[in-house]
Parts: sequence; structure tokens; C-alpha cells
Amino acid sequence: MGNGLLTPMCGEAPGAEAPQLTLRLERTTLDQILAQHTSFPEAIGSGAVTVESDITVLATFHSLLGKPRRNVPIVLP
Repeated sequence: MGNGLLTPMCGEAPGAEAPQLTLRLERTTLDQILAQHTSFPEAIGSGAVTVESDITVLATFHSLLGKPRRNVPIVLP
């Protein structure tokens, strides 16, 4: 995450910056988490998510995310 933008990256981080946390999981696991059929703690506990480094970073990241609004106004031309 940088400048308020979450961007997936393959390979090394720019400037050889070391990540604070690395999560390894299948896309289907991420889909289950996003659909709220499971949570990161449950997926970590089941072994579906592998954690490298500081797990507290995940809680900090989660606290930065706002809850999405259901009725977002859409502007059409």
C-alpha cells in the first residue's frame, strides 16, 4: 500500500524495500475472505494462509480500511 493505493506486485518491491508482512494464499481463499465466508484469522488457523513476518501488520492494515457503503451514488453522463 502506498499513497492510499493498494497495488498487487509480482517479484521484488521497488527500491528493494522489505515487506512488513507477506501472506501466501490461493485466489479461492481470498475470494472466500472477501465474500465473508471466512476470515483471515480462520484461514490462517486452518493453514490456508501462510504468514511471513509480523502478523500484527494485518490488524493495522485492516483498521485502515473503511467499511464500504452499500448505496454509493453513481454519476452517469
